[in-house]
Amino acid sequence: MPPRHLRSREALLFQSLTIGFSVEAAGSITDAPSKFAAGPNEIVTWVVGNASGEPITVSLTKFLRKKKHNDQTGDPNDQVAPFRWLGSNTVRLDRGQTGIIAGRMDPNYTRRDFFDHLSYTIQVDGPFGTIEYDPDGDIKP
Repeated sequence: MPPRHLRSREALLFQSLTIGFSVEAAGSITDAPSKFAAGPNEIVTWVVGNASGEPITVSLTKFLRKKKHNDQTGDPNDQVAPFRWLGSNTVRLDRGQTGIIAGRMDPNYTRRDFFDHLSYTIQVDGPFGTIEYDPDGDIKP
């Protein structure tokens, strides 16, 4: 099944380096995480809450470059690796727990344009199965 698209909220002035979202019942994410904008050596932190009532595992995968900034999803033939994970790209959470996934922008990452507009996959695994979501982010100079 293709990922469920989550249109990330645009920041009013600056995009954040701290992203937060909560996984709810049956693995649902109803409030899309805000869009990130990362530059060289910046660290993006995802704060993940588990309100599902079940133990879950959340992973950040499949960073796909978009052809145009307003595309809903990135090009599956243009997968990129913009982050070096500080620990892991996965967090395991028991009921009610909050965890963090953090990645430093890879200094060797090569942008295709002035900004690279991306979609990425939030994969949620639990007793309900596997659900994938695809919010957005930007790589800046």
